[in-house]
Amino acid sequence: MNLAMTIKEMFQQGDIINMLCVGVIFCFIIFILSKLDRFDKATDNNARGSGQPVLTTAHNAGDNSEITAAISAAVNEYRKNK
Repeated sequence: MNLAMTIKEMFQQGDIINMLCVGVIFCFIIFILSKLDRFDKATDNNARGSGQPVLTTAHNAGDNSEITAAISAAVNEYRKNK
């Protein structure tokens, strides 16, 4: 029983494994891109539901002084504990 492989056989087997791995990675990338496309469509529908972009809606919500004060307090507390 001869278990030794020639260099040519090793390269052929390596090429087969390499092509299989490239195929698996390619399929995974296609799968991820299809999911991102669906996610992008879902987020576009949510943003368009109100008729205005999300950032514009949040900016025009009113006085943001309470939010600014809360963020400032959190930053100051973080810096004290650091």
